[in-house]
Amino acid sequence: MRALRAFLSLSLCLAASAALAEPSVRWLETRHDFGTFAEEDGPVTCEFKMVNDGPGNASIVAARATCGCTQPSFTVRSLAPGDTASLSVTFDPTGRPGRLNKQVYVETSVGKQRLDIVGVVIGSDETVARRFPVDCGPLKLETAGIMLGEVTKGQRKTVYSEGYNRSADSLRVSVVYKPAFVELIPSPAPASPGEQITLISYVNSESCNSYGLVEDSVIINVEGAGQYTLPITINVKEDFGRLSTEDKQKAPISVLSDEILDYGTPEAPVTQTFTIGNAGRNKLIIRRIYTSDPGVTIEYKGDEVSRGKKLSVAVTLDPAYAVNKYVTATVTVITNDPMQPVRTVRLAATINK
Repeated sequence: MRALRAFLSLSLCLAASAALAEPSVRWLETRHDFGTFAEEDGPVTCEFKMVNDGPGNASIVAARATCGCTQPSFTVRSLAPGDTASLSVTFDPTGRPGRLNKQVYVETSVGKQRLDIVGVVIGSDETVARRFPVDCGPLKLETAGIMLGEVTKGQRKTVYSEGYNRSADSLRVSVVYKPAFVELIPSPAPASPGEQITLISYVNSESCNSYGLVEDSVIINVEGAGQYTLPITINVKEDFGRLSTEDKQKAPISVLSDEILDYGTPEAPVTQTFTIGNAGRNKLIIRRIYTSDPGVTIEYKGDEVSRGKKLSVAVTLDPAYAVNKYVTATVTVITNDPMQPVRTVRLAATINK
């Protein structure tokens, strides 16, 4: 019995000693701030140091970055207790203006560690012109408008539009006007010199009263430079995903009398008509009939078509608005027909000027 107790006591002591002998490492720094630097200055490098607090040997096994612009490098060697190892991280700012926030994940013989590098890159004239070609004073934008894309009625979504503070001072952007279906928030506010500015659009399609392509604008105020108008577009679709099999069997079916209206060679405004019929069981609801051509006007009465009935649509083409010899305008018809909710009627004409 005494021998067993002695054996157990020895085993516990050996286990405790082994636990105490496990290697331990300590990073002197896990985050490096390069501050603000110019893209033209080329790659920048920093160094992270790891100390082996012992008592066993330790080593850096591997390191990887989250982006190809960031390259870690180190020498593989075994560190005795008390020794220090260095890991270098080089960042290439070419074509990457704005805030820098990259990570390097390091695996050691002891465990894993994340290292961060941060800073702000002042972009070169060439890079800024290529990536942010739209001029709003000191604010440069990626695109000339805000495209919210396709949204199903009832859906919410978030869209990001990127910009850049080209000035040497902090810049604040505020919203003067925006349509009801979107909340627009510039971030950060203010933005530091050389920092990217994101126009965050929070879209609520329920607040949009139209279906199809909706065009509007937003007005932003760029501090010290004045106001700028940006077009904004959204394409609203109806949600047919919740229709049951019975609903689909009873659904309305839109029937167009014409898909092409030929106006010949008009010298004055000419009106032609087409009809929208309903070959289904439930009422056909006209969500919207519209055109983006300024030389075309549309007139119709009512927005419901009962089973077996038709709705007449008058389309007037004014050749005075024609830019080219051949007119190829379109009229878009949007209904609650789940099989063909969007129908198109093409307009053709030859203009003699």
